[in-house]
Amino acid sequence: MTYGKKYLEKKYNTSLNELKKFPKYFLIETINTCNARCIMCGIDFDKKRAQLMTDSLFKKILDEISENVDYVEKVQIYYDCEPLIDKKLHLKIKDLKNIGVKTTNIATNASILFPKRSQELIEANLDEIYITIDSMKKEIFDHIKPGFDLEKEIFGNLAKDKQIAAFKHNGFWKSMNTLKDVMELNELYNKGNTPWIK
Repeated sequence: MTYGKKYLEKKYNTSLNELKKFPKYFLIETINTCNARCIMCGIDFDKKRAQLMTDSLFKKILDEISENVDYVEKVQIYYDCEPLIDKKLHLKIKDLKNIGVKTTNIATNASILFPKRSQELIEANLDEIYITIDSMKKEIFDHIKPGFDLEKEIFGNLAKDKQIAAFKHNGFWKSMNTLKDVMELNELYNKGNTPWIK
């Protein structure tokens, strides 16, 4: 058994044959642009023509998911772009929840997550939202996201909407988003170096 196959089966807690039947996890990008110009992003949004997914294409995807909804675990409505630019995002989330999708999710830079948009997402029954704040240090944030204001736009919108709180964390922290991260954490564990276990 290859490492990749073992990894997938362990990560998704099911056999590779089950995973091949119909996707359990979806990434759907309904808009192909972003309002940020992060220095680490490899996409030149200024050279792309902004396009919104057509309602008919979204309906086609929705119909296919609907036929297999018992098999689908999560639909993430973002990938490389800013999903909140899609003014109908909340309606798409609502459609996904109405057909029985277990978990819906977005990731946003939160610069346009105003109270009205937040309320629309809540009423659409969005399950998860990831807010991408690349640094809590203003000078680093300003360098990474030129033109954005960390305190006024990002924290200001989130605080007004009571969607943010902060606490100081002094313990171990490590991202586990990529295969490399998983391998590094497994290596620490195998060596008995487990700072996350007290």
